[in-house]
Amino acid sequence: MGNVIKAFEDKVTGIIYYIGQDYTGERVEELTALGFLADKKKDDLSDLKLSEVKAKLDELGIEYDPKAKKQELLELLK
Repeated sequence: MGNVIKAFEDKVTGIIYYIGQDYTGERVEELTALGFLADKKKDDLSDLKLSEVKAKLDELGIEYDPKAKKQELLELLK
């Protein structure tokens, strides 16, 4: 199982996956290597520091209130 870190449409099933969703298909290794999935165990967002959460939001171009609490920012990532 992998955690979606970059939205994509599965070329086999046609299903669209969005950031934060779980992927349980048979192509986990391939999609992880291509940068679409992260190992679920290694990508627990709650383990991130506040600065890391903000950096991920910035990387994705998601706007947020700089005074927002960590939990609010984590919800935006999902």
